[in-house]
Amino acid sequence: MTANAADGVRVNGETVDGTAEVPSGAKLDFPGGLNGFAGGADGFYGVIVMNRTRVEHSGLSGIDRFPHHPTWVFEGHYRAAETGRRIEVERLTAPRSTEAILAPVDLVVTTHGTEYVLAVLEESPGQRLVIFTDETNGDSTPQIGRWLVLPLLEPGSAVTVDFNKATLSHHHLNQEVFVCPLSPPGNHLPMRIEVGERALIHAADQG
Repeated sequence: MTANAADGVRVNGETVDGTAEVPSGAKLDFPGGLNGFAGGADGFYGVIVMNRTRVEHSGLSGIDRFPHHPTWVFEGHYRAAETGRRIEVERLTAPRSTEAILAPVDLVVTTHGTEYVLAVLEESPGQRLVIFTDETNGDSTPQIGRWLVLPLLEPGSAVTVDFNKATLSHHHLNQEVFVCPLSPPGNHLPMRIEVGERALIHAADQG
């Protein structure tokens, strides 16, 4: 990125005066209250710029959540996948497309007496993401499933799996910008997971 100090552009909090590298995962600030982030890997990179004032204009007032329940917190662990494993998953483009996304580990977790193995995607370098579906999809939660963002740890590491932290995908905020991946094959949990985020709340919904 090339800018003058007077332009007011910052990369990871540092003002750009000349030319600066923008690594994947970098946070960006622009004049006028705009901010964003950079991401990508393997020669494919992108920058998303966000205007937080648009949230006010959209009528979005919050996110509806199920009540917190401690029985949906489990201890799992990472299990290594074959080196360089990629999983073909569908993306929410129009029309739909598929992409082979890096999936370096599996999450092994036992919930209510049954062990499940869920593929962990690393769509952006350094971000571990489990996209899962369950029996609430289509009525209490979106049909496309939800996310669990997990820490970047080595295979064999213990991982706390808190379904209370399940989130909606970014796709719900802006379907043209966030063409998020869908759940990989095998990441369905055959139960109703009634914790975590469930829907966006708009002012019209409260009227």
